[in-house]
Parts: sequence; structure tokens; C-alpha cells
Amino acid sequence: MLAHDARALITGGSLGIGLALAQQCAREGRPVTLVARRRGPLEDARRAILAQTSGAQVDVLELDVSDEAHVQAALSAELEARPAALIINNAGVSRPGRFTELAPSEFRRHMDINFHGAVAVTRVALPHLIAARSGHVVNVGSMAGAIGIYGLTAYAASKFALHGFSECLRAELAPLGVGVSLVLPPETDTPML
Repeated sequence: MLAHDARALITGGSLGIGLALAQQCAREGRPVTLVARRRGPLEDARRAILAQTSGAQVDVLELDVSDEAHVQAALSAELEARPAALIINNAGVSRPGRFTELAPSEFRRHMDINFHGAVAVTRVALPHLIAARSGHVVNVGSMAGAIGIYGLTAYAASKFALHGFSECLRAELAPLGVGVSLVLPPETDTPML
């Protein structure tokens, strides 16, 4: 069980599900680090949370999770400065389209952000969590990662990969005191969609 004031680090934290999670964490008194690619939406999200929750602690980190070298450097520094016990891998993209209509680059982009991004963030965060023998990694998947949905070939493939990664990681980390959860939201009204 995480302390109520343990910091949460949320990728894709400037919009949609990530922002809603950050708002909930702030309401509960949990410090939050929002991670996203663009400074403007990050600052907008930070201001929105501070306006909603007096006294909230909200920091931002501009970071593209698909850039593994940048994740390694920037996230390592961030976690040294502000350790987080709750890592929420929420960054994602979705480009609907049938397989025959999507460019190969769309499949790579989905995998780079939706899957490899979560792997890169988790790889950097785990030494901190394992050393503390506590903490939790939450991977935001999708129902499309459990049931293939027509027209979501690239998206579903990346979320199925995240699903398998989460199940394996949960088994590996349980003896080390670190929890892993996979969240499977249904279609959700977010800016991504």
C-alpha cells in the first residue's frame, strides 16, 4: 500500500485520462509530476490542477517517451530530484485505420509510444522502486489490448504488447515488493480520439 502522499509520475499527464488521474491524485494530497511532449499543454494542465486543488504540488517534465535516450537522461534526473512511488504509464497515440490503409510508419509510431515508451519509463523507474521494496507501476492499456477491434490494427497490437508486458512484469516484481497493474479502459472521450 502506497502512502497517500507518495508522488505519482504520470506520462501523458497533460490531457485526457492522464490529466484526470493527475487531478484525482492532487485531490487526494498526492504530489504529481506530469510528463508530456509539449510544454504548453503541460503548463495548462498544471494551472488547471492548481486552480482546482488548493495547495497541490504539481511539477512538469517535458519528455517524449518514444526517445529512449532522452527518457534515460531526463527521467533519471527527475527521479533523483523528486522520487516517485507511483509510476503511471499513460502516454499513448491512436490512429484508427484498416491494416491495408495504414503506413508501416504508423505501426512503428504506435509501438514506440504505446509500448516502448512504457518500457523505457519503467526501466528507469524500477531501480528506485526495487531499492525501496515498494511502489507501483500502472500501465494504461485498453480494452483493444484484450479484444481485437476492427480498424484498430496498429493501436490494438501496441496495447496487446503492453498487456503481455504488464502480466510478466507483475510476476517478476511481486517478490521484490513492487506492484504492477494494467488498466483496460473502454473507448473514452479524450482529445486523442
